Amino acid sequence: MSRLVLERAGHAIFVVLGVSLLSFLLVHLTGDPASLLLPLDATQEDRDRFRQAIGLDRPLPVQYVDFLWRAAHGDFGTSLRFQQPAMGLVIERLPATLQLAGMALGLALLIGVPAGLIAGVRRGSIFDRVAMFLALAGQCVPAFWLGLMLILLFSVTLRVLPVSGGGTFAHLVLPGLTLSFYTMALVARLLRSNMLDVMKADYVRTARAKGLSERSVVLRHALKNASIPVVTVVGLSAGYLLGGAVIVEQVFAYPGLGRLVYQSISNRDVAVVQAFVVLISLLVLAINLTVDVVYTLLDPRVRYE
Repeated sequence: MSRLVLERAGHAIFVVLGVSLLSFLLVHLTGDPASLLLPLDATQEDRDRFRQAIGLDRPLPVQYVDFLWRAAHGDFGTSLRFQQPAMGLVIERLPATLQLAGMALGLALLIGVPAGLIAGVRRGSIFDRVAMFLALAGQCVPAFWLGLMLILLFSVTLRVLPVSGGGTFAHLVLPGLTLSFYTMALVARLLRSNMLDVMKADYVRTARAKGLSERSVVLRHALKNASIPVVTVVGLSAGYLLGGAVIVEQVFAYPGLGRLVYQSISNRDVAVVQAFVVLISLLVLAINLTVDVVYTLLDPRVRYE
């Protein structure tokens, strides 16, 4: 187990370096940084002084090393719009986004796992057909459209949930449901497919031959093995939930990290975008490492060379 953690940590270092390089080049790939950050009526002399003040007149490798050193200490510069440290702004909004992502993941598992389990056990039933139709729709419907439809239904028509904002559990329901719909559908379809395969396995027939109840066979023997690929998908979906929150938070005006990044992109606040990219990458790497460890606990047959 310790060897697995060390190997994954070594791979993570290279991933972080790659992400830091891409986030650094983000400033230069969008054009002249001085022209992007300064007003349109700035003179050439103003641009030259600005480049010298923030170090843009130095060679790119030197600038990258300096950026990497400052980033290692949590310094990504100052936000142009808020005039505050960029990483401080990102960390301040991070708890709200983690709450939203946690709500979305909880709804995806709470609904997706039972739906996939029952659909797999009762193949061809009405529930199976309805559940798979909704799962297919969940993977096809855009999140922003679904969010608008939920607002029209629950906020405008029924008036039971708030349209926008944050701070209470009620503010998490609609954006959480919108964000969870794709992952919920993916979990349901994958678990159903795995259950159909597992229910034909020899150890399931052996469990039935021993006289175990169908409930015990499904929950204690079949579900554990069928859920192994689902654990991997849930871990990979964590990156989608954190990244997809950018659109969902904008639709619901949710005061989270995604809304901050959307505003920063619109205002060309590069320091905040860089801090967001690096921080989210670190979170995704940590989640993937956790998934690898859980995977080995669920399936002892897995061995990492």
